[in-house]
Amino acid sequence: MSITVEPTVYGTTLWQQVSDGTLELPSRNMSNSNASAVFAVLGIDLELDGWCGGLDATDMLGRVLIALAVNPVDAGMPQTEEQGERGATMIECGRRPGYIDEALLDIREICNWARERGVEVQWA
Repeated sequence: MSITVEPTVYGTTLWQQVSDGTLELPSRNMSNSNASAVFAVLGIDLELDGWCGGLDATDMLGRVLIALAVNPVDAGMPQTEEQGERGATMIECGRRPGYIDEALLDIREICNWARERGVEVQWA
């Protein structure tokens, strides 16, 4: 499964522009585990707050800017493989160094795009 962060498009004119292909929506797609890590630094717990949601673009931008200012550079997470009690193998694919930082920069651009157009930022 994955999570996509993108502007919410509503309003006839904006929707028509997207529908006819004259407007490209910025977005960021992440695996669930990577999205959890990114949203954690934004102060959003996807497990508690919901895997689908949205925020005002200004609110989301504020969270992104704070996260970029106060979080250390993402060191990544190594790949792990673990044998379960019943013989199942659990594999965590890991995360390359800098992934969270890159995702935050992408989400910052999504927020700026959404603010310019007066729309919300959503994830699902």
